[in-house]
Amino acid sequence: MRTNQKVARTATDFSVAGFTLIEILIIILILGIFSAIAAPSWLAFINNQNLHTSQDRIYWAIRIAQSNAKRDKISWQASFREQTQRTQLAVHPANIPPAQIQEIISDQLTQLKWHSLPQKIRIDTSNTTLDKVNPTNNQRPSGNVYRALFNNKGCPIPDAEDDCTAIAQGQLGRITLQHEELGKKNNRCVIVSTIIGGMRTAQDGKKTLDKGGCD
Repeated sequence: MRTNQKVARTATDFSVAGFTLIEILIIILILGIFSAIAAPSWLAFINNQNLHTSQDRIYWAIRIAQSNAKRDKISWQASFREQTQRTQLAVHPANIPPAQIQEIISDQLTQLKWHSLPQKIRIDTSNTTLDKVNPTNNQRPSGNVYRALFNNKGCPIPDAEDDCTAIAQGQLGRITLQHEELGKKNNRCVIVSTIIGGMRTAQDGKKTLDKGGCD
């Protein structure tokens, strides 16, 4: 009887004793290994999501500029630049130069303001073919601001007073985004693809344009 009581007491003592120091260290080691394996994949997922979100914002900025141009019967544009290590966008009438647009910190696409995309999102200048303009006078062909410009009928045009027949290569072009920590194959772009202002998005820099890529 005493032997049975001793065995029962020993088993009970063992069950409430918890983990030993060695067992805890082993668990911590296992968790560390799993974290080291999962962390890069998680970061890549977050970076891809930021790139996708930025592509959507670029697309809708261009769409809003086109819609406003048809609504107001004047030329509107979507402007894009890199400023203080951030890629920014703004939607505004073409008679307001980009340099006169105010800068705010906001996720909402309020018009007549510069809005910053997530950190480490950059414009791939080697694969962006929209016109570049001077931010002070909004004139081509040189400057540090890319633009997609639309006239009162929603057609992409090279200059604010042009009609739908004045199509330039710079307007039937694209803006391509890249992430500093992702490879070129993850690039995403927005393409103004037709003379009536048709647009589409694409991804994967390894594919050609006719296969849904940005190159």
